[in-house]
Amino acid sequence: MKLTYQQEYAVQKFAKQRAAALFMEMGTGKTLTAIELARLHQDRYDCLLWLAPVSTLKNAEAEIVKQGGLNKPIIYRGYESIAASDRIYTELLDQLKDKRIFLVCDESLFLKNGETKRWQRTNNIRQEYAEFVVLLNGTPMSRDEMDIYWQMELLSPLILKMTEKQYRNVLFTKVTVKRHGHRKHSYYRRCQTNLAWLKSKIEPYVYECDLQLPVVLEEKEEAIRVSEYTRGLYAEAKQELLRAISSYDDYEIMAALSRMKCIVACDRQKNDAIAKAIADRHVLVFCEYREELNRIVAKTKNGVFAIDGDTPIAERDQIIRDWKETDKPLVTMTACSSFGLNLQEAEGVVFASLPWDYATYTQALHRVYRTGQTSKTVEVTRYIQRIGIAKMVEECLWRKTTLAQLVREIDWRTYEKIH
Repeated sequence: MKLTYQQEYAVQKFAKQRAAALFMEMGTGKTLTAIELARLHQDRYDCLLWLAPVSTLKNAEAEIVKQGGLNKPIIYRGYESIAASDRIYTELLDQLKDKRIFLVCDESLFLKNGETKRWQRTNNIRQEYAEFVVLLNGTPMSRDEMDIYWQMELLSPLILKMTEKQYRNVLFTKVTVKRHGHRKHSYYRRCQTNLAWLKSKIEPYVYECDLQLPVVLEEKEEAIRVSEYTRGLYAEAKQELLRAISSYDDYEIMAALSRMKCIVACDRQKNDAIAKAIADRHVLVFCEYREELNRIVAKTKNGVFAIDGDTPIAERDQIIRDWKETDKPLVTMTACSSFGLNLQEAEGVVFASLPWDYATYTQALHRVYRTGQTSKTVEVTRYIQRIGIAKMVEECLWRKTTLAQLVREIDWRTYEKIH
């Protein structure tokens, strides 16, 4: 397949390097770019190791076969597998023994940080066996600049040449709050003045590009009134939040906010309206909660496909293949279908509820809005409820911040945002 100019630029940039981070927006063809880099250096390694979330492996393998494959063996393993199973991990190490490998870490943000076993074991493979390392992700960070630190450390510790503590002290300012009658509470706030320094350090190893398609993205919001029953549950949960606020416990505050978000998302009045709207439409519907998904599926007439967190991987693949042959909706949970899947056959995307995290939102959207989309227009519908917690979720999303950061920065002496 002919490379786009963005893919060609990335291949040329890293043609003489052993480490590359392709932060290419979903749908821009980063898999093909990684394979082209592997082909460029295939006389300098023995096999390619493709690490990725388990749910994306079959799709990645199919895409690589579609692009003509490699003249070298390819080993596919899931991050969760090598982290959860000592047997799978040691067997993989045995396979790699005495080999020089080209290591690709797909959806590299999935590795999180150096405290996780998946990051530690992937990093050990990189240290012991990798001649080349390529990280693939749609965005360089999901939460804050600490994501960049752990990805650069995985790519090569020689890029930043500093410990986690040193990096944090450069990029963040420690803020300590002492309230009367309570212990000191500390958190880190981003230091904007040093972001230019960070960019200069990582630029030689990073390529970023946005998705450019001849497809119009039509976004709209549908406002749904919250039922009185849900308002009653919401009022009870809000009292729990206010008690958490009075104790200045960030974790209790976040738990209470999450509970309120779940109550509103699972509102029957909203989910019945969504079920009616998606009937006989070939759209992809994202839900945050299983109860929400089950209600929409139960109320959608004339057939619907569904995937939740309990659906086995093999069964998910079959459901998706069957769905692609119909004009019915596919209702799924954001957490299990927001990355690694090519679902551009859908005519639109529906967000029954929104995630806190902007990266998760964009990952979900680009399951459909991506290279290969044949429709001239992709319709994106967000169902919005005019109630305090829903407004907070929107604020968190569009500020590209996180729930934890939002909790730290809000002045909890005023409660207008949660009413």
